[in-house]
Amino acid sequence: MTVRAVGAVLAVVVALGLVACGGSDDAERPRGTGSATTCLSPYDAGVSEHSVTVDGKRRTYLVAAPDERVLKGTLPVVYLFHGLGSTAADVIDYTGLAALADERKFLLVAPAAKGKDREWDVTGIAKGKGQDATFIDDVAREVGSQDCVDDDRQFAVGLSNGSGVSIALACQGPSYLKAYAGVATTFYSSACDGSPPASIIYFHGTGDEVVPFEGGKTPAFDVRAVPDVLADWADHDGCAADPTLKQIGKDVERSTWRDCDDQARLEAYVVDGGGHTWPDAAVPYPTLGKTTRTIDAATLILGFFGITKG
Repeated sequence: MTVRAVGAVLAVVVALGLVACGGSDDAERPRGTGSATTCLSPYDAGVSEHSVTVDGKRRTYLVAAPDERVLKGTLPVVYLFHGLGSTAADVIDYTGLAALADERKFLLVAPAAKGKDREWDVTGIAKGKGQDATFIDDVAREVGSQDCVDDDRQFAVGLSNGSGVSIALACQGPSYLKAYAGVATTFYSSACDGSPPASIIYFHGTGDEVVPFEGGKTPAFDVRAVPDVLADWADHDGCAADPTLKQIGKDVERSTWRDCDDQARLEAYVVDGGGHTWPDAAVPYPTLGKTTRTIDAATLILGFFGITKG
């Protein structure tokens, strides 16, 4: 993440807080093989750039692929969305997920927002409308059509504005995505009520000055308190109202909701004094506040997705 990107993250805008949700249909999405026992990876090892055309304009995305080209089994896919003012390359480096893509054998796909501010249209994505929604769907269609991509293990994760994207995708209705993760921005709208129960893992710091944990007014927008939004998701998922709490180290509390409908899972980590940061980020940014080392968000997210070593 560049210094300019860090500064831009601090200028998070209204789109993070004003998400409405709708539906989308992935019935025509091409599918990968999903059943091969030995596969040739469809992408070169390391990080490579690819593109699709949306409304006549070239849109890019990065793919981080395992070093091995010949693989035992198919590849899960994790779609990673960057924050406002950041880039796909920034968020790949910052989260440390690229190294884990090689270690745990999955494809990490990081689409890039467009424009000077590199801001995602979260509201449009939630409704399944607009250029960003089309772009994300086209990327998923392109990646999902490759041989050796696992149809049943595709997931979304994001940071800040990108976290809004990830959770907005959970509001679109039946989806190729099986679970969602977010760091430092969440939301719930009554428009999400018609979507199926969604499995979500979420992280937020109580010292976040960009998207305040307790909600309230900011220079850019009003936000709701994180516990209130999580309670809405618990109700949406049909979970027992009161989560099970567990203290982890000195500064992290985990909440786990039980008995959710359709085997949905809801889990949240609250970092005491944590800033607008990714827990155990590869590179700390003090201007964004405290970065906890008590937990590793990347490892916890992949575990939640069922993407493990070996």
